[in-house]
Amino acid sequence: MKIKIEYWNTITNEKIVRNNDFEWEEESHILYQYKYGNYSCDCNRSLFMYDWDENKELECSEDSPIIKTNIYNQENGKLIYREY
Repeated sequence: MKIKIEYWNTITNEKIVRNNDFEWEEESHILYQYKYGNYSCDCNRSLFMYDWDENKELECSEDSPIIKTNIYNQENGKLIYREY
């Protein structure tokens, strides 16, 4: 399954939507990665949100996430994961 991710930077109030064309095998893998895995940290989310823009300052937080996400199935638009 391919996903669409809505990113929201809670400091700048920017919102960006990106398609992730990686073929995820299970919805549970997506949920794990974005809740607890490498994709749950602001540093990585900033890289994804700003499409690896080297001129952008990365947002990082250890306490409360700065970059929040909503994740949808690209094919049918079903909401998979909601943070805001």
